[in-house]
Amino acid sequence: MTRNTLRLAILVWASFFLQLNSARAQTTTTHIFFDDFHRTTGLGSNWQVAYGGFTTDGTYAVSSAPPINGNWAKVVPDVGTADYSVSANVTVPAGSLYSGVVARSTDSFFDSSLYAAQLSTGGTVNLYRRNSWTWTLLQSVPAGIVANTSYNLKLAATGNSPVHLEVYVNGTLKISTDDSSPNRLTAGGCGMQNYDASVKYTNFSVDKVPQRVFFDSFARTTGLGPNWQVQYGAFTTDGTYAVSSSPPVNGNWAGLTPALGTNDYSVSADLIIPPGSLDSGVVARSNDPLSFDRHLYSAQI
Repeated sequence: MTRNTLRLAILVWASFFLQLNSARAQTTTTHIFFDDFHRTTGLGSNWQVAYGGFTTDGTYAVSSAPPINGNWAKVVPDVGTADYSVSANVTVPAGSLYSGVVARSTDSFFDSSLYAAQLSTGGTVNLYRRNSWTWTLLQSVPAGIVANTSYNLKLAATGNSPVHLEVYVNGTLKISTDDSSPNRLTAGGCGMQNYDASVKYTNFSVDKVPQRVFFDSFARTTGLGPNWQVQYGAFTTDGTYAVSSSPPVNGNWAGLTPALGTNDYSVSADLIIPPGSLDSGVVARSNDPLSFDRHLYSAQI
């Protein structure tokens, strides 16, 4: 089976969300900040190197042999928001365990208190929070990371109570979690960090994060829960996915119970469908409160 993202019944849902969007699709992306490092003159004035060093070779920013506290470089321009994503194409050398990108660094030291998404040649992608130089591993998942291969790594941070964090590798959501700790970080700067020589970065970007109306990663085994009303059929959750059961003749249908507060939104989910599936998808603008499956739009694969 292959995994597809459908934007607009479902067999397997992972990371279901609704967000506010403009009415017309955007054909270009406007970054808050972008650097492709296509120069040989160093990081330049848009960067502040807190520790260690980076050179540029015309294609990449390349980390130097680090001091004990690593290589750290901060984006100097103010990104103007606490809710953003930071991403880069990152290539790590053999044995690299802690190379990645930083969001919401809260102090002038840059490496003291922050969130970091890191690639490890142990095969995982890891999400950390750091408070006063103490690391806390929030989540680690297998991602097939190997040395000397370029991966697009993205860390998104939104909200403050809780802080919602997402980590993507090559455009696929790998980690989704809410940080409700008293030590959560509600704003701050961004950049890149590692503890190895020859870590390569290119296409470093900081971008706006669409305003979420609702999000569910289904990272539980207790069922859909109170945010959902199952009208027909059934769904279970296995810690990663919402999985449809054997349907009745009218199918498996689950509608959101929270009010969205708008008629203009997009709805999307990562889906996996089995052989022979013809009508699995997502629903928008169901307008009969008593019969969720009666009047609606549906995008299906």
